[in-house]
Amino acid sequence: MQMQITMTNNNISKQEVELLKELPEHPNIVKYIDSKQEQGFLFIILEFVEEGSLQALMKNFGGKFNEKVTALYIFQVHNILSGLQFLYKEGIIHRYIKASSVLVKEGKAKLTDFGVAIKRNNDSTEENNS
Repeated sequence: MQMQITMTNNNISKQEVELLKELPEHPNIVKYIDSKQEQGFLFIILEFVEEGSLQALMKNFGGKFNEKVTALYIFQVHNILSGLQFLYKEGIIHRYIKASSVLVKEGKAKLTDFGVAIKRNNDSTEENNS
């Protein structure tokens, strides 16, 4: 993922990186590897997820699902809910779940795109706008 750093998205990108850095590993959350800032760009390096997004997979099937494909998507709902439950326990609310922010690797869904996630702090909520 590559993002141009500007006054409006620099803090957002950095907050997203900090949130991902602090997050323990979970099988249904994309793994953060590293980030680098060079020549006005912020590069966020995440694990390679070869099957792409759930949105791309749905597009490939043209919206026509047979029983096998339908079973796959039902299983992904379980993975997505497992990832959301983990985030909730970690005090994070994703706030932007959509098919393009769910990646699939080896048949398992992994949540990504924490751009507007928020992290709760004790009694209050701290917006990460990342």
